[in-house]
Amino acid sequence: MADGDVAIVPVRAGSKGLAGKNLKPFAGEPLYLRAVRQGLRVAPRCIVTTDSQDILASTPPQGCTLHPRPAQLAVDSTPMAPVLSDVIAACGLAASRVVLLQPTSPLRLDADVEDALRLHAA
Repeated sequence: MADGDVAIVPVRAGSKGLAGKNLKPFAGEPLYLRAVRQGLRVAPRCIVTTDSQDILASTPPQGCTLHPRPAQLAVDSTPMAPVLSDVIAACGLAASRVVLLQPTSPLRLDADVEDALRLHAA
């Protein structure tokens, strides 16, 4: 982990399959918050990009920033690249190393993310 590392957690309010899935608890904690806590363990900063009014109205954990996702980037057909580009530009992250942590992958291990960051640094 380097000082310039940042974890980005994309959380879209809508879902085709399961409404509000990113807010649903998994092992007693909302899926998105599990990803945020992991992001804060593996990087000095975490940014949640979301259109969820529930999340935007909440107080994020220390070290986490909430970035309101523009409506045109919050539709089902939006690819991840423009979502990341929006956050990178809006938050001045062009010189940062970014790790994407999808909330819907709650079984991802910290060690796997850390290994990927070490591999990227090599």
